[in-house]
Amino acid sequence: MPTIDNMSWHLGGGSFPEDLPEENAATHIGFFVGWAIRRGLWKTAADDPDRQAIEAVVAEQMSGRHFVVQVCDGKLLSQMLTTEGASFARKGYDTYVRDYRRLLVQEKDGDYQVEDSPEHQLTMDAALDWHFEQWRNRPWWRFW
Repeated sequence: MPTIDNMSWHLGGGSFPEDLPEENAATHIGFFVGWAIRRGLWKTAADDPDRQAIEAVVAEQMSGRHFVVQVCDGKLLSQMLTTEGASFARKGYDTYVRDYRRLLVQEKDGDYQVEDSPEHQLTMDAALDWHFEQWRNRPWWRFW
């Protein structure tokens, strides 16, 4: 089960500001997870014990960051995603992080200063939607 991202990597890396709450290390992960859940790229089952939390994210009553911290133990694993979602994440997560920095971090003091807000989620949803469509519609013969 390859780990795509983990908030502990950011907390233990030495660049996380001591004056911020630890959940800020999961903000960027949460935007990706929220998008994946709402786009049907998150593995779910009818008897999933996390079904209520998933439905809360879909209904925008819970942020992706809160879901990552409370339900996923701060981790995004490929096994949490559908086959298509995991394949996209393996190819596009680094691009997503670059977009996150370009679109949301630009005037902040760092990656962890970004507010977990619906407006920021919408910004990242649009970027992810665009990249996902590009990835999904790539020519079958393109190997690079």
